[in-house]
Amino acid sequence: MKQECRHVFILGQSMGGTLTFHTASQGLNLDGVIAINPAMTSIPSMEPYRSRHTPRYLKEEHPDIKDPNVHEITYDKVPVRSMRELLSLMDETKERLSYVTCPALVLTSTVDNVVPP
Repeated sequence: MKQECRHVFILGQSMGGTLTFHTASQGLNLDGVIAINPAMTSIPSMEPYRSRHTPRYLKEEHPDIKDPNVHEITYDKVPVRSMRELLSLMDETKERLSYVTCPALVLTSTVDNVVPP
């Protein structure tokens, strides 16, 4: 992207915020990262499944959007394996934060029923 653009930023929300830091820790020539409610420390509802392999899927909870007029598109079920992979990504990303050398803007909401601030 640097060949085509003067400035390159990456942005992500929740797991995407974690991925922005993980990507930035790879030594890329980025101008900055923006993370909105990044999943970096823990997701309490997922922790019990960190080392479990059953059940294979969990029923998806209600969307975490306050505005009742907003429709969030979600899957009916969440693979437990994906939850374990996200928790592993969070652990690895925390260990790699010192490799992030570009500026970072981190936005956290005071109310997020999935990702703690």
